Amino acid sequence: MKGGFEGRILTLSGHSRRIVTNKLELKKGSIVPMENENIPQPLDTLMSQLGISNADLVKASTEQLSFKNVQKGRKGRRLSPNIQEKILTALLTVKPDLKTRRRDLFRYEPDVSVVEQIQSAIQQVQNQKISYPQYIDLLGRAGINRYTVEVAAARTTFYGVAGEAHIEQGSVTISTPLGRYGEAALRSAISDSQKKAIDHATFLKRIHDAGIASYEANVRDRVIRYKGELQSYKEVILPVGAEPEAAPIKIEKKPQVAASAKKEGSDAKKKKKGKLVKISNSVKARKAKKALKSHRIKKRRAKK
Repeated sequence: MKGGFEGRILTLSGHSRRIVTNKLELKKGSIVPMENENIPQPLDTLMSQLGISNADLVKASTEQLSFKNVQKGRKGRRLSPNIQEKILTALLTVKPDLKTRRRDLFRYEPDVSVVEQIQSAIQQVQNQKISYPQYIDLLGRAGINRYTVEVAAARTTFYGVAGEAHIEQGSVTISTPLGRYGEAALRSAISDSQKKAIDHATFLKRIHDAGIASYEANVRDRVIRYKGELQSYKEVILPVGAEPEAAPIKIEKKPQVAASAKKEGSDAKKKKKGKLVKISNSVKARKAKKALKSHRIKKRRAKK
């Protein structure tokens, strides 16, 4: 939903949530390098909950998955996308009914340079130096393929192509209950955001009141999907410079044929009127001539 989408995302406070050792730490306006990569991953939590062992995945794999790679993946050592995919395939073989994706199993903090590019893009779109489509392009160049926004928490998570995840925390959160879904109210909030009539905090409040709990922007496919408890609404991110134009105003003009016909009708009416006048005059002239002749005859008879 708005091509141009200026001001849509991120009037954020500059907070960066970084993973450091075994806890989450908030730093304002600064970037903290990762001191320890060995942090348990969502994969480890999921396998523990399902009672799946490393041996179960190795046995189910047909792609030469090793115990070492599974253990590395569980404990937070950075794996290549290829190894991540092997682990996911083996996991789905053991649990065919499980609905999960690779990005749900692995979370790595991106490089400092990537975080700097993300924050630079956020700053530029906040200051209205770039449009929303340009913001999306900058994220793509930084290696980000999607991001999600938790509306009430004002929390945005950026995801890279190799399972990296970086969180930007907003300062204004929403404590009121989620509103009832209303597409008209959602579209109105999106429209005002595109027109830069409201800031991001106000945008989040309005879509929260319209029943939207979260939304996800797919940078690669250029699509935003707003999600309520049951309903969802999809919006397309147009390319830079391809903002939708207003529909031209239609001015109804009477066709020339009609005007010509009207003129011909008027002329015909005039001719008809003229003809009637002539006929009328002719009748009067004949009557007058006949009367004059009759008068002369009577006058002659009177003389005799």
